[in-house]
Amino acid sequence: MANLSIERIYRALPDRPMRDEAELDEVLRHILKIPEWDNAKLGGYKAAVKHWQLVARGPDGLIRKSSELPKPKSENDRIAEIAAEQRRQRELLTPDANYANPQRVQTEQFIQQVVGERFAALEEQMADLQQ
Repeated sequence: MANLSIERIYRALPDRPMRDEAELDEVLRHILKIPEWDNAKLGGYKAAVKHWQLVARGPDGLIRKSSELPKPKSENDRIAEIAAEQRRQRELLTPDANYANPQRVQTEQFIQQVVGERFAALEEQMADLQQ
């Protein structure tokens, strides 16, 4: 992908709508001269085309070339997107208030069974001593 820029790929995409993903694959193979057996290279270019939103599926289900070449994001926009993604990842790792680790619940119940009676007896002795 190094020798073809996004702008050149965008200019080479046809203005006519494409029926489906298979037709998009054929167009990309023709434009970029990708051999039929090289699906990895095709996948890379296809991912780049979708990432840069050079094509979009219309309401009629056809794949169309976007009306204009998307502008690259500014450094501040990229940093904001990275920060938002990191926040999202942290939220996924943070348990909510209703979450209960079953192993911890079982361990606490076991401790309560074994030590609970002893604590109750010690609390009674403390109360007697304080009087």
